[in-house]
Formats: sequence, C-alpha cells, structure tokens
Amino acid sequence: MFGEFTIYLPLVAMLALLAIGVPVAFSMAIPGALGLYFLFGEAQFTAILSTVAHNETAVYIYTTIPMFILMAEFINESGLTKEIFTAAQRWLGHVPGGLAIATTVANGGFAVLSGSSVAAAATMSSISVPEMRRYGYKDTMAMGTVSAAGTFAAMLPPSLTLIVYGIWTRTSIGALFIAGILPGLLTLLGYIAVILVWTKLDPDVAGERQSYSWGERFGSLKPIWPAVIIVTLVLGGLYTGAVTAVEAGAVGAAGAFLMGVVFVDMGIGDTNIAVREAAQTSTMIFFIVIGAVIFTSYMAFSGLTNELVSIISGLPIGGLGVVVLMLAIYVFLGTFMDQIAVLILTIPITYPLFVNQLGYSPIWFGIVLVKTVEIGLVTPPLGMNVYIAASQVDVDISDAFRGAAMFLIVDAILLAGLIAFPEIATWLPTVL
Repeated sequence: MFGEFTIYLPLVAMLALLAIGVPVAFSMAIPGALGLYFLFGEAQFTAILSTVAHNETAVYIYTTIPMFILMAEFINESGLTKEIFTAAQRWLGHVPGGLAIATTVANGGFAVLSGSSVAAAATMSSISVPEMRRYGYKDTMAMGTVSAAGTFAAMLPPSLTLIVYGIWTRTSIGALFIAGILPGLLTLLGYIAVILVWTKLDPDVAGERQSYSWGERFGSLKPIWPAVIIVTLVLGGLYTGAVTAVEAGAVGAAGAFLMGVVFVDMGIGDTNIAVREAAQTSTMIFFIVIGAVIFTSYMAFSGLTNELVSIISGLPIGGLGVVVLMLAIYVFLGTFMDQIAVLILTIPITYPLFVNQLGYSPIWFGIVLVKTVEIGLVTPPLGMNVYIAASQVDVDISDAFRGAAMFLIVDAILLAGLIAFPEIATWLPTVL
C-alpha cells in the first residue's frame, strides 16, 4: 500500500510528463497505470486495465463526439465557413472596425457549426486576417479578434466541450447547450463593444471601411442557407425533443454531407479529407478519455481524489476564495492544454468540490468551467488559440497577444458576472 505521501507520486509524474511535452493521453495513462500496479499488484492491475478503459468508453453517448466532429469537418471542407465570413463582411463592412466585427460574428457562426475553439481560430485566421490586412488593419486587431473570437466555439451550442462535460458529469447536454447561449451572446456583444471602442480611440488600427449595395448584402445570404438548415436540424431537433444528443450529431453530419454534395459541390477528395480529419480528432479525444479513465481510476482507488478535495476545501479562504483559486488554476491549465483534456483530468476533483460541497448548480459549474478554460486559450504567454491562429499567417506573436489582451477584459467581466450572478447561466434552462 502507498504511504501518506507516496500516493501523490503519480500526480507529480503526470505533471512532469506534461511539462516536458509528452502527449496528454500518455501523460495520464502511464503514471495512472504504474500507480495501480504498485497499489494492487500484477493480478488486480491487469484485471483493472483490461476492463476499465473499455467499460468506461464503450458507451452509446460517446458516439455524440465523432458525429459532431464529422459535421464540423464536412462544413469546413464545403467552404461554408468562408461564405459566412463573406456575408458578415457585406453587412458590417461599413461600420468602424467592420471587418473585425464581421470576423467576430463569423466566428460565432462557425462556433455554432463546429464546436471547436482551436478549429475556429485556425480556420478564421487563414480566411479573415489576409482580408483585414488588405484593407489596412493592424495585426494587433486582426490577430486579437481571430484568437479571442474563436473561444465562442466552446460556449455556443453544439459545443463539443459541453458535450464532454455533460457525459462525464451525467448532466443534461440539452440543458448545457441552452445555458451556454446567454453567456455566449454576451461575450459576442462584449467583443463587438471592444472593437468599437478600440477603433474610436485609435482609428488607424482598423483601416478603411467598405460599403456594399443592398443587392450585394442580400445576395451574400444565399450561399449560407445550407448552414442555417443544418443548425435548424440539429438544435431544433434537440430542443423540441425530436432527437437525442447522439441523434442530433448524426443528423447534423448527414445534413452537412448532403448540403455539401448537393449545393456546394463538395467532391470525393473533400469528403475523404473530412472523414480522415474527423477520425484523427475523434481518436485523439478517445485516447485522452482512456488515459484519463486510467488515471482517475488510480485517484479513486488510492483515495487521492478525496485527499485533494479535503485539502482544497479546508483552506482558510472561504467558499469564494476556493472558487477563485480553482478558476485561476483552470486559466493556467487552459493556456497550454486542450480544453477537453483539462475537463476530463480535473472534473473528478473539482465537480464534487463545487457541486457537492459548495452547493453550486452542475449546469452553472459547466458553463463557468468552460468559460474559464477558454480564457486560458488566449492568456499570455502560452495561449494555445493565439499560437494556432498565428501559425496560419506570418505574424509577430507579440502583436497577436497584445491584441488578444484587449478582449480578455470582457472575458474577466463576464466571468465575474457568472460568479456573482449564477442566473446568467441557469435562468434560460430553467425557463425552457
């Protein structure tokens, strides 16, 4: 049996592996497996490993993940993302900072369709940054907008991060989707306000405006109607109860494929790329899930989970202090780890702490958790979204971080609002 302090060795080993760049799945699986081996011996260790990973992942609800990912890849390969940006550009180009606002709105639209912050940042960077540069926008605004606006993907439905949270905590995915709408829209409006104020204080940062005729504006809406149909099929079916979360993902993937083939001329090559990318992303997520299952099994059997919860809850800083401390840790983790990996790794510790001991709503906790991790994605010096967006274009990374920092003000205000007024997250699910 492990001693009082040796039960922490696998946790230390996991953090060390993450620090030297070992993939997240293996950083969790290897220390967890070794911990189980030394805890129980060879026979029981083998029995646990041979059953726990399969039993925890071969679950019907997990088919939600590859279906929504496949839907996003079909949408990306069909070119609908670019059409969404073009439509936003036509309608908002005449406004100060219009291209940046168009990028923000288009990111929100892509978020609804893809559910991935990193995918949104990468896609919109390659589409919108060259266009903004062409009209004289500075890189600070162009890159800051793309990096920050990509975080809509984790909050607006159908959010892949909220799906994973719902699966792991057995919280209603439909309720989580509804709960994310208001915080997501408030973030969108806050980002637009930042752009308008920024261009007012420094007109040179936004370059020249563009005006389009009403015919061009309405004409730009025609190519995006397949995306509207896909969203209606997925969210409408889910919220009316016509389909489950799993079925909604399948309907969305099938709808995106048919729309791409029939109306956008998506070919066999594009389809193969979408399927391959979806398979790779799904495999990565399931590797992370399996690694997390192994490590959290060790935490549960060794008593490490209860030990950590007791230590944190026993700190002489009060309930609010515990909340602030844990959210600060989440921001830090979000700067260099995939948000899904952060959730799966930490939920066994933080969920019982926030929900069972502090008495917070599981829906509120899910929204706050996702929002906090997303803030980490654009927080210097390691913000993953900023690096992903910058990798798509030739840009000074310091300019990208300076631009993203402007939008962190809105994120901090909204996070504080969610803590002070939990109804921001819980009101809409209660009403609906």
